[in-house]
Amino acid sequence: MANYIYARISKKDSHSTVETQIQAVLTRHNNIALAFCDEGVSGTTNPNNRAGFKRMKHFLKAGDTVYIYALDRVGRASTAYPVLLELEKIGVSVVSMRESKIDTRTPAGRFMIRTMISAAEFERDLCSERIKAGLARSGKKGHQFGKGVTEAGQRALEMLQQGHSVADVMSLTGVSRATAFRLKKAA
Repeated sequence: MANYIYARISKKDSHSTVETQIQAVLTRHNNIALAFCDEGVSGTTNPNNRAGFKRMKHFLKAGDTVYIYALDRVGRASTAYPVLLELEKIGVSVVSMRESKIDTRTPAGRFMIRTMISAAEFERDLCSERIKAGLARSGKKGHQFGKGVTEAGQRALEMLQQGHSVADVMSLTGVSRATAFRLKKAA
C-alpha cells in the first residue's frame, strides 16, 4: 500500500503551482512514495491522455491512495469521473485535500465526487453558453470576428465571379490555392 500525489496546473493557472499543491498534501501526509505532475494541461483533457497521470497509473495497485490538492486537478469535465471509477475498480483510493478531505474509500466520498464533477461540468457548460450567446449578440450588432477579407482576397473573389480560372486568380492576386478554391465556392 503506497501513497502518491497527483498535481496539475493549466497554462491559465497563474495562482497555483504544482509545488504549492504538493506542499499542501505533504503538510497533512508525509508518507508519500512519489508525486506525479502535469503542467500546462487543461482540466478538460482526459487524465488518461496526460503524461504525468499515465506514469502514475503504471505504479498504482490495489490498496494504494492518490492524494490530490483539489478534485478539479483530476479534471473539470465528465472525463474525470470515469477515470476515478476506474481507479476505484482496481482498489485505488483518491483523497482530496480541499473539498473537506473527500475520500473515495467511503460511500459519502464517492457520492461527493460524483456530485462535484457534475457541478463542475454544469458550470463549464453554462460558461460556454454565455460565451456563445455573447458572440451571437455581438454578431447581430455588426461586430466582425476573425481576420476579415484582405484586399487580395477581395480582388480574387471579384475575378472568380467574372469567370477567371483559379490558376489565373492565383498568379494575378497572390492568394494561395486553398484560398482561391474556398473563394470559388463562395462565388
